[in-house]
Amino acid sequence: MANYEPLLAFESLWNFLDTDFSGTQISQAVKRLSKFRHQDILPFRPYKENTSFLDLTQWPTCAFKDFALQMLTSFVAQDIEEHNQKVTKDSSLPKRYMIAQTSTSGDTGPAGGSGVQWQPAICNIIGYPEHEASYVQKQQMHELRGNVFSLGFEESFSSIQKSMLAQNTPDFQKQLHDICAEANPGKSVKIHAGSFNSINPGRIDAQMIYHTIAQFRSVSHGLVAEWQKLATVVPSGNGGHVFGALTARFLSGVPGPTIISCN
Repeated sequence: MANYEPLLAFESLWNFLDTDFSGTQISQAVKRLSKFRHQDILPFRPYKENTSFLDLTQWPTCAFKDFALQMLTSFVAQDIEEHNQKVTKDSSLPKRYMIAQTSTSGDTGPAGGSGVQWQPAICNIIGYPEHEASYVQKQQMHELRGNVFSLGFEESFSSIQKSMLAQNTPDFQKQLHDICAEANPGKSVKIHAGSFNSINPGRIDAQMIYHTIAQFRSVSHGLVAEWQKLATVVPSGNGGHVFGALTARFLSGVPGPTIISCN
C-alpha cells in the first residue's frame, strides 16, 4: 500500500486554491495518479547526521517534473473526458480534443508525455534537440507510444521553442481541426491547443508540496527538535521554485529562515 501523504497534500492544496474544479473532480484527478516506483511516493532518505533529502526520482521518468506534470495532465484529461461524455447525450455539443506541444531540453518532454500517454482525446507532440538531450531522455521519449509523438531536431533548444510557438497560429489550429474532423467524420470537433513548459501552475503547486512535506517529515523524523531550528534552502534561480518554498512556509505556518541561493 502506497503512502498517500503527498497525494493528500496535493488534494488539500488544490481545494485551497481558487479554481473551477470541484472537490470531487480534484479527488478523482488525484486518484488517477498511480505510476509510483516507491511506496512512499516521495521517500525521505537520511544522508548523514542532521541531513536528509526528499527523493523526487520515483516517478516514470525519474525527473522531479513528473510529479507536477502527471497531475496537470490528469486534470486536463478528466475535464475533456467529462465534456465528451456529455456529447453522447447532446449531439449538438462539439467533441473536444487537446493538442499539447512540448519543447524540451530533456526532462519536460518525457515527464509530460508519460502523463499524456493513453489519455483520451489528448495528443502530445514533443520537440527536442538531438545534441542536447541525454541518451536516456531520448529513449524515454521514443518509448512513449499511441498519442505521443517525439521529434528530434538539429536545432538548439531555444530555436525549437520559437518554432513551436510560431506554429501555434489560427492556420495551424485549423489544420489540427481538419485532421481530427477527418478522423471523426460527421461529428463536430473543437481543438484546444496548449503547451507544457518548465514554468506552469502544476509545477509550482508540486514545489509547494515538496517543501511542505519535507518540513513536516524533518520534525516527525526527529531531524530537528522544533520548527524554529528548521531552515529552508532553495538552491535555484527559478522564481517558481522560490515561490513554492515561500508559499509552503506560509501554508504550514513554519517559522525560521528561508535561504535562497541563486545563479
